[in-house]
Amino acid sequence: MSKNKKIKIKQKTDYEKVILALHPAWEELKKHPHKDTEGQDGESIRSFSSNYSLKISELSEKLSNNKFEFQPLKRATVEKGREILIQRVEERIVSGAILQVVSPYLQGLNSNHDFSRRLINLPNGEIPEYHGIPLAVKIIQEHFNTGYVWVLEADIKGFFDNVPKKEIFKLISLYIKDKKVLEMIKRIIYFSPEISHKKEPKLYDKTKGLAQGSPLSPLLASIYLYEFDTFIIKNYPEVKLVRYVDDFIILCKDESTAKKMYDESIKKLKDMTLDMYKLGEIKNGLEKTRITCAKGYGSHSFDFLGLSFNHIDIDITKKKKEEIQKTIVEIINARGNFLQKTRTIESRLIGYIEHYKWAHYSRTVPSLIKIINFSQKELRSYFINTYIKITGQHPFKNFSKSKIDNLFKFIGIDFEYLLKKVTS
Repeated sequence: MSKNKKIKIKQKTDYEKVILALHPAWEELKKHPHKDTEGQDGESIRSFSSNYSLKISELSEKLSNNKFEFQPLKRATVEKGREILIQRVEERIVSGAILQVVSPYLQGLNSNHDFSRRLINLPNGEIPEYHGIPLAVKIIQEHFNTGYVWVLEADIKGFFDNVPKKEIFKLISLYIKDKKVLEMIKRIIYFSPEISHKKEPKLYDKTKGLAQGSPLSPLLASIYLYEFDTFIIKNYPEVKLVRYVDDFIILCKDESTAKKMYDESIKKLKDMTLDMYKLGEIKNGLEKTRITCAKGYGSHSFDFLGLSFNHIDIDITKKKKEEIQKTIVEIINARGNFLQKTRTIESRLIGYIEHYKWAHYSRTVPSLIKIINFSQKELRSYFINTYIKITGQHPFKNFSKSKIDNLFKFIGIDFEYLLKKVTS
């Protein structure tokens, strides 16, 4: 062979890259807080983690041999009778792998105003220190400081149920060329629910709607609202848009501009076959769309991304705190051994700390301390009540408080290190 002859290295296809991304996708999925939620095959994240390496190898082999198929999604009822659709763990891993491979291609549909995606740069051209909700909060605070204190809080009606499938797939097809990957994405978009045995099952439109259980759905949602972002950015440079998937606010310098943005947002979303809640419209006791002045005489706080904002401070919303407490109680009262419940709650608390403990979140630390103390108190009460129910006796009768605390530490119900994590 000639010394000057170059050896051509065959480039991997995007479909092959998806197969290689299965393990990283699993590592990301196993961080999900709902580890016991089962798909149609009865598999959960927790059960999949047993011998996961072999299972991923088998999944890789199925994909390599073109034998992997998406199955009808499991129906599950959550709070207030709302129905969600759940992918099998295998499908969630594949969806996550697809997400990792295709995300770079879809930066052309990134407006740089959706903080659920990794932003290209900050408005001033700087590279962000961090991403997601913490960055969104920082940007909102900066806008406050420059006079953008009138806020249009907007809420799109049933967004994930009304996104047109054809339009999303058409957009994606402009950027992704691997036919196998496109076909898998198409199967995710054009999902089918399992057969329901209810008298009046929820019906799913074949032309619109995304299944929220897929790791790919938030990106698909963001892509569809790219058109809305560009409309606002190009036509109204005097306002500031902050969006997180389908939740958005528009910050303005005066009330008249906020009212104009309300009218324009409704019109544009209607053009996109979406509907926004009207001013004053109530759902579940809450006003879904509002115009708020967040600074000055007669100012009010507003809620966004699970946080309550005004020009002075930021805290976790009352609704979010109630949801967190309800979740903790549900975990404690669910089936399973006590140690498993404790570790699940511990994992949740660490997630809340990472999500809400930031230097520029002025009042979230006291709220996190209350949440941690509430969780520890509920776990300890559950342990004592269960012991009494089984034995008829109090486990710590005539024990001093310090001795009880030491025994709970021995059992593993001690979140002192989490309190230090919050306050340090």
